[in-house]
Amino acid sequence: MVIACQFTSSHLNTHRIISRQLHCRAVQEISIMKNMEMKREGSKLIIEVDLTKDFGISKSGKSVIIASSEGNIGLPDDDEIKIGLNIYRKA
Repeated sequence: MVIACQFTSSHLNTHRIISRQLHCRAVQEISIMKNMEMKREGSKLIIEVDLTKDFGISKSGKSVIIASSEGNIGLPDDDEIKIGLNIYRKA
């Protein structure tokens, strides 16, 4: 869970701010994985990747991205264990 905060202002006119409040809300952290599905079966982690897909050239230009967790993410049903996965081939 992530806390997102934003300032809001009440204006009397365009030159003067009447009040400014900080509004916070809890939001669910969203991880956008590329071509990667994970599931947990007992004490095993199952990762599924379609090796025929690609997501273009990496930032360095040296490889073609096949799948990525887009950084370190928590496992399904256990956010204390993290995984970071990148699958690629030479460009």
